[in-house]
Amino acid sequence: MIYVFDLDGTIADSAHVWERVDREILEAHGAYSDDVDLSRMAAMDYDELYHHLCSIGIVYTDVGALRAETDRRAVYHYANSVGMIEGADGVVRRCSAKGKTVLFTDSPQKLYEPFLTRHRLYGYFNRCICSRDAGLGKKAASSYRALAEMLGASVGDMIFFDDSPACLDAARSAGIYTIGICGLYQHTDYAVYERSCDKIIHGWDEV
Repeated sequence: MIYVFDLDGTIADSAHVWERVDREILEAHGAYSDDVDLSRMAAMDYDELYHHLCSIGIVYTDVGALRAETDRRAVYHYANSVGMIEGADGVVRRCSAKGKTVLFTDSPQKLYEPFLTRHRLYGYFNRCICSRDAGLGKKAASSYRALAEMLGASVGDMIFFDDSPACLDAARSAGIYTIGICGLYQHTDYAVYERSCDKIIHGWDEV
């Protein structure tokens, strides 16, 4: 059996890290935004954030300079302060003892590697795959079939853990057994999870 884990919101307690990064950038320039604005900023891509900051008088030479700044701050937090969701490490270790474990995340290696290393979990994954680097969209069923092919496995031999209903729905559509981590950070109705995955848990103690 191959156990596939998402990172953010599933293993890593990283829900507010990008809000923290954006707050630090604002403070470095003597600016301020309330929690609502920070939440909106955290959901922006780099281009959107660049234009938003320009609109409030914070100007970078280009989007690349902004990206370098945000990434530098994010790497620091993943390496030093982002916590482990309670019980996730124990489940990963148990799954590693029973079969193969794979990390499948949108986050790049420069974020997941220091986090997993600090929490002494890196060595428990047989493979760590950044979906974006692999050209796979986590909300597309075809990506999970491609993932299975990359791993030399059948979708029927995989179990996928994630907190995103859209990702769970895509994996389930591909034929993978899906376990949804419900209610930790996704502000989503329970009924949406019921439609998106094979099993729902509210914490790792239920696995």
